[in-house]
Formats: sequence, C-alpha cells, structure tokens
Amino acid sequence: KSNIYGRPAISKPLIMDANAKLRKKWYHDHKTWTIDWKNVVWSDESSFTLFPTNGRVYVWRIPKKVYDPDCLLPT
Repeated sequence: KSNIYGRPAISKPLIMDANAKLRKKWYHDHKTWTIDWKNVVWSDESSFTLFPTNGRVYVWRIPKKVYDPDCLLPT
C-alpha cells in the first residue's frame, strides 16, 4: 500500500520574501499604536483572486505532507 491519497489542497496566501520584509517593517513601525487606530481609514481593501478555480483543487499526497509547498494552493 502506497499511503498516497487524493486530498483537497490547503489554501495559503502567496507572500514573497520582499513583501514579508515590508509587512514586518510595517508591523514594527505600528505595534505601539493604541488609540491612533481609531483614526485610520482603510480605503484600499478589495477582494480579488490571483489563481481562480472552478471548484476544489485536489492533490495526491501522503498524510504527513499537508503543508508541503507542492501540495498548497496559492491565493
């Protein structure tokens, strides 16, 4: 028995190294804000899909490889 099964791919946000560094810098710059967050207006929020699918995406994997990069669905 091969122990390989078809399972739905786990969705994971696609974050490049450069973007991750910018996110960390933004966090460190704003982590001490308290009352200031009440004055922030988020105007750039939107919903979009980089990799559209027509349904569930399945991958063939062994049970321990749930978060293997080859078994993830970038969003």
